[in-house]
Amino acid sequence: MVGQPDTYLAAAYQQDWLRRKSKKHMEFIFYAERSSEKKSISAALRQDFESAHQLPPGEDEDDWAWGYWRNELKKPGARIPVFYLESGGRIEHFGLAQLFRINYRHTLQQRLPDDHKSARPDMAELIFGPMGRSEKFWRGRVSGQPFVAVGNPQPAPLEVAVLGTPRPSFYPNYLEQPNPQQGYKTLEDNDAGLRGWKRFPVPSDGVRLAPNPPIADQGRHKMGASTYFRPLPPGTTFTGEISFHNLRPWELGALLWALGFGKTVTEQPDSNLRHSLGMAKPLGGGAVLLTVTGIEATNAHGAKEEGVEATALTAFGERMASSCAGGSWETSSRMNELLLMADQSKQPSNPQALSHPREVKYFADFKKNREALVPFSKLPGVQQ
Repeated sequence: MVGQPDTYLAAAYQQDWLRRKSKKHMEFIFYAERSSEKKSISAALRQDFESAHQLPPGEDEDDWAWGYWRNELKKPGARIPVFYLESGGRIEHFGLAQLFRINYRHTLQQRLPDDHKSARPDMAELIFGPMGRSEKFWRGRVSGQPFVAVGNPQPAPLEVAVLGTPRPSFYPNYLEQPNPQQGYKTLEDNDAGLRGWKRFPVPSDGVRLAPNPPIADQGRHKMGASTYFRPLPPGTTFTGEISFHNLRPWELGALLWALGFGKTVTEQPDSNLRHSLGMAKPLGGGAVLLTVTGIEATNAHGAKEEGVEATALTAFGERMASSCAGGSWETSSRMNELLLMADQSKQPSNPQALSHPREVKYFADFKKNREALVPFSKLPGVQQ
């Protein structure tokens, strides 16, 4: 098989089986090259192949089959053996093994709602500026400065943990499963829907979840996937300023709502709602209470505005109500899940309910039992 910029050619390959020690060293032998039977593939099929064979998190390229063969293809005149599935004289899939990996008919991006694929900017982009997916760019109207720790908090001893984000490949969790006992929805289905966004529920104040230490040379827990960090003690306080310019009342209300989950300035210090920041969210790190200690706003004439908070939050609520068809946005199921997962006082009665499976066999058992990820609100003990 020869690699070109947008073309792969299926060709013969003489395997050096004499040097192999495996008992299956003669299972496949590629020989008798027939150059007249070259088969071309599209750039899209090549991209599909590379997507299915991308480097797993924490894996070294030397241990990665496609990493090895990709380097081989860079050599002049190099060829590699492949297996492929053909229909009507056209190659539809190919891979590096007899039972190679085949991507689903649809991708996660293709299953996004149409609004998420629209080039029209959303509220966050209008306020903070585009995120790079637009051909047009403009300045954000909100900016912040680094928040500085109050006092002299002393970091804890160095910790090592695997903090990588779970990959979106386990469809019982990442896709809506209306009735898993009757069968799973997968990306092969045209009506498959995404569950939403990844979010880790915050723990109770001062409580950390069990760490996920790396184990040398054992699957995904390789040392290359580990992160070294020194957490700050619970209760550490930071202060800073956020500046805004030329915001409409409802846009300022959106910013204030996002900071305090809709709580007013006077309600925020006693709120149980926490934001999750940083990579250590799976361990309960980065759970912070954000409070607004004061708002200074002036109008276009430079005069100081009073009662800005109440006006802005009201305008934002009205804007959301006019955009939410068929119900109240404040009582929607999505908002309910968001607020419950952000509430440090809402914890499941069984802490293991929040643990992520660490072994492949657990995922297999999960599917064998026709289980699926349940909403946080359905866990026993969350809503008491």
